[in-house]
Amino acid sequence: MAILRTLLTSFLFAELALGAIVKIPGATLNGLEENDVESFSAIPFAQPPVGSLRLRPPRRLTEPLGDFDATNSASPCPQMIVSLESENLLLKLVGKAANLPFTQAVSGPFIYVIANYRVNGFGFLPGKEVKEADAGNLGLLDQRLALEWVADNIASFGGDTAKVTIWGESAGAWSVFNQMSLYGGERKYKDKNLFRGAIMASGGVLPSQPIDSPKAQQVYDRVVHHAGCDGADDTLECLRQVDYTTYLNAVSTAPSMLSYTALGLTYLPRPDGRSLPDSGEVLAKQGKYVPVPVITGNQEDEGTMFALFQSNLTTTDGLVDYLKQYYYAGASQSELTDLIETYGTGLEATTQNSPYGTGTKNEIFRGYKRRAAILGDLFFTRRLFLTAAHAGKNAPASWAYMSSYATGTPILGTFHGADILQVFFAIKDNYAARSIRTHFVNFLCDLDPNGNRTGQYPFWPKWEDGQKLMRFYADRSETIDDDFRIDSFAWVKQNSDAIRL
Repeated sequence: MAILRTLLTSFLFAELALGAIVKIPGATLNGLEENDVESFSAIPFAQPPVGSLRLRPPRRLTEPLGDFDATNSASPCPQMIVSLESENLLLKLVGKAANLPFTQAVSGPFIYVIANYRVNGFGFLPGKEVKEADAGNLGLLDQRLALEWVADNIASFGGDTAKVTIWGESAGAWSVFNQMSLYGGERKYKDKNLFRGAIMASGGVLPSQPIDSPKAQQVYDRVVHHAGCDGADDTLECLRQVDYTTYLNAVSTAPSMLSYTALGLTYLPRPDGRSLPDSGEVLAKQGKYVPVPVITGNQEDEGTMFALFQSNLTTTDGLVDYLKQYYYAGASQSELTDLIETYGTGLEATTQNSPYGTGTKNEIFRGYKRRAAILGDLFFTRRLFLTAAHAGKNAPASWAYMSSYATGTPILGTFHGADILQVFFAIKDNYAARSIRTHFVNFLCDLDPNGNRTGQYPFWPKWEDGQKLMRFYADRSETIDDDFRIDSFAWVKQNSDAIRL
């Protein structure tokens, strides 16, 4: 998500000219304009979380910005893969019109806002010390403060505060559900909800262990050790005081997602009893989230990218040991064996798995396709949210999709993140790009991907009306049953407490 956010914030327009000016309380923002589209960048929405404010909830600005140059691109918050020395919490806005709908991360004829927020050990450091200090899930609190800034200021840009939609892909999709379920879905801002719709692309509910669980505590203790804070009386305060590079290096001792451990995530939102009262699947089942209309869906081959790094895992027993060691310590050997075998054994483990529909092809080493299928389903499934939400009362209107527009891509298929290239960057100006953009903009305007238009694209039914989803190809789309890997999902649904990270 962090890399994708960086890409999105680089939507710079050629030959931009000065001329866009917007006044908000305490500031005159001087932006850029081209072809009647205005752009405002690097606007602070909180005090920089540096020095004594590191590893603390975000704090509102206390000083006016005054005459502010909003023409410069903002660096992303520190990341493990790409890190620039910027710990500022900044916004970028693009758009111009009266009372346009507003969204958090997509491009089109409306205003969009992109917010920097703290990631990895800057935003999601776990540990009992963190819990005791009420310093958990800081990245989510950054996002929430950015949404509050939007509620206070977006009207000055021509936006409509009653038409806010939040969007996220991958970790961003997890964040979307986390914003829906933050504080158990009960917290409003100035007696109003901060958004009226949500789009979750390749993610949603992510089961997770508490912030002070043994697994989480190991993460904290490792960071403390590598930061040189072992002997400190107050280790959390010591982490606040070490210099930026020391702390960045300490949190970066965790393995990357593009490595052997892949999705054995280290830094992620965790239940802390405050911002997140419980694991995501529990909150979904209990209806403890804001029930706004939702679009949620997947790329067909979500797991292929993350299954490239474990060529030694050629047997069921080996994969069981891997999942138990790096992912699910709370699951038993027999439970994990049962899960894996729902994806087939023998030849079926190759022919039935991801990239799907490729028979015996793309099995670059034994076990690759089965492992790719498992990882994709466990981390990015739409169904955990959909089935939990619609089993309770007051379930939101929901539309689901699956994307197959990159079918035929060797080894990867329609891989995780392909939608960013296809839909946002439109690397191919094809049916998929045009239809999905149309559906998304319809949803922003009307809370219905079908909108008011007729005939241009097939009607997209709600998921709850027969558990149907829209399948997007490069040259067409069609409604199909959401009945993929029923036995595998039944295991996930029954054993969700065993797959908490």
